[in-house]
Amino acid sequence: MKQASAGDTTYHWVYLILSAIVLALAVALEVSSEGRVIVPVLGSPLPESCVFKQLTGLGCPGCGLTRCFICLMHGDIARAWAFNPSGFLFFLIIAGQVPYRMIQIWRIRHRLEQWHPVTISTAIGCSLGVSLIAQWIWRTLA
Repeated sequence: MKQASAGDTTYHWVYLILSAIVLALAVALEVSSEGRVIVPVLGSPLPESCVFKQLTGLGCPGCGLTRCFICLMHGDIARAWAFNPSGFLFFLIIAGQVPYRMIQIWRIRHRLEQWHPVTISTAIGCSLGVSLIAQWIWRTLA
């Protein structure tokens, strides 16, 4: 068994913190009736960030993911689906990082071997790619 190093926990802490930030922002932000992401304290919308959409006028495969996450965190499932159906899978992966990384950090600190779910990670990654492209093609042609 390989001895865990401080770098191993740093890696997991970074993913844990980034995932927690994404989830916290999804709770803090709102989606207006026009579909704009709003910063509640300021009451102003965030600027459009999709370069592909700015250049072509068409949404990219990832368009709507932020709004989907926000709607999911606010319990608006139907609206989340309308923004980007692939967002559900992405959301599960991001939310799943929190317990997964906490367990990995705990395992390292207790000198246990880390989990290395390579097959599951590969399957999830492929599913994400296929999901994004399939929903994008479906929306573009519909």
